[in-house]
Amino acid sequence: MRLSISLFVVFLAGFNTLHASEVNVPDEKMLVQEARVLIKGYAGQLKSALVQSMKMDGAAAAIDVCARLSPEIAFALGEGSPWTIGRTSLKARNSASEPDEWEHSIMEIFLQRQKNGEKLATIDHYEMTEKNTVFRYMKAIPTGNLCLTCHGDNVAPDIKKRIADYYPDDMATGFKADDMRGAFTLQKILSE
Repeated sequence: MRLSISLFVVFLAGFNTLHASEVNVPDEKMLVQEARVLIKGYAGQLKSALVQSMKMDGAAAAIDVCARLSPEIAFALGEGSPWTIGRTSLKARNSASEPDEWEHSIMEIFLQRQKNGEKLATIDHYEMTEKNTVFRYMKAIPTGNLCLTCHGDNVAPDIKKRIADYYPDDMATGFKADDMRGAFTLQKILSE
């Protein structure tokens, strides 16, 4: 796992430096592409680790993996770059990942877009903020069947206990398939 994170970080370091000269004139298309590459790496590594943990040690053990590994993956992907990577939700499990005002408003828009017929898996949003010095990107996370094990409305008692041990203020249960579980949230500082 560490090797794949390291290789991905090396790839992104090269990807980021290729376009360092464009910082003064942000190319939103390139920034969106960078954000999507980061999300693909983050989501892929986390899902792989969760599936492997569930197969080897059961679903309750996956709570440990998610709590420990998710922040490590996000940090490793952003380390040495101007990107900050994370996940948030309107019903957060971890109080450290509660949405800021901008994230909250974008997720409300995502829900409306889904209600209007858009497929949640394709919904994203990006914009320049803070006087064009910060690029922000969010992509909706649909609730998949795997997610329901720990985030559904029928969570097993041993999993509920493990969740409560890690997250006493958990609000992230009661989801159904295709609900918006949350969103990936990324920021890139373009200039100080």
